[in-house]
Amino acid sequence: MHALSQRAANDAPPLRTDDEPPAMVWTARPDLSCESVSRAWSEFTGHGAEQALGEGWSRCLHPEDLARWLDACVRAFDARTSFELEYRMRRRDGQYRWVLDRGRPRYSREGAFLGYVGACVDIDERKRAELELARALERERRLRVATEEASRIKDELVASVIGRLAEPLLRGVRVLVVEGDSDAREDMAKVLRAAGAEVRAAASSAEALDELGDWRPDVMLADMAPRGCDGLVSVRALRPPRSDARLAKPVQPVALLAAVARLAAPM
Repeated sequence: MHALSQRAANDAPPLRTDDEPPAMVWTARPDLSCESVSRAWSEFTGHGAEQALGEGWSRCLHPEDLARWLDACVRAFDARTSFELEYRMRRRDGQYRWVLDRGRPRYSREGAFLGYVGACVDIDERKRAELELARALERERRLRVATEEASRIKDELVASVIGRLAEPLLRGVRVLVVEGDSDAREDMAKVLRAAGAEVRAAASSAEALDELGDWRPDVMLADMAPRGCDGLVSVRALRPPRSDARLAKPVQPVALLAAVARLAAPM
C-alpha cells in the first residue's frame, strides 16, 4: 500500500513554480526547511525566493499561529501524511491575511522521501466572516445563559418569599395587572399567583377596561412610565375607600406583595 501511494504521488503532475499558478506554491526538504517558493508567494509576501529559503518562510506567519503551524508540519512530515492548515500570513503591505495551506509528501521514483510540495490560497474574507458568525453565536449563547440565570434567580427569590408564609398571603384577592411589557407583566402575575391571588393581565388601558366590564378586581397595578423607560407602578385598591401606592420599577417581589396585601386588607 505504501509503495502504491508513492507511485501515485510520483505519477501525479508536478506542481512547477515556473508555471505561475494562482496559488502560492512551495516545496520543502525532508528537514522542513524551505526549498523553493513560486512568484505568486513572493508577490503576496513581498519576500524574494532567496529570503524564503531555509527557515525564512516562517517569518511571514503571524506570531500567534507559528507554534500551531510548526506542530502541524512536524506531525505531517514525521508521519509522511498530507495536511491542511489555516493560519495568518503577512502580506507585503503588512496586513495579516488568512490562508489555507495544503501540502503532500514527495517521493523519488525509487521511493525515497524528498520532502513536501504544497500551495497556499488566500481565504481571508471567508475566514473573517466565519469568525464574526462564531462571535455572534457566542454572544447570543452568553446572553441566553445570562437570561436563564436571571430567570432562575428571580424564581428562587419568589419561592423564598412565598415559602416564608404559613398560608397564601393573598388568597381570594383579585388583582388586575396592566403592563405593556410582556415580561414584566408575566413576572408580576407569577409572583401574585404564587401568593394565592387571582390574577388577570392586560397589555393596555383598552384591555383593562374590557376586564373591568365583567370582572371586579380588588387591586389594580398600572404602569405609569412610557414604554422603554424606567418608571413607577401604581398599585390601587378599587374597593372603597380608594387608595393607592407607588412602586419603582423593576418591581421587587417583596415590595409588590406587601403593597397589594396592604391595599386589599379590609378596613
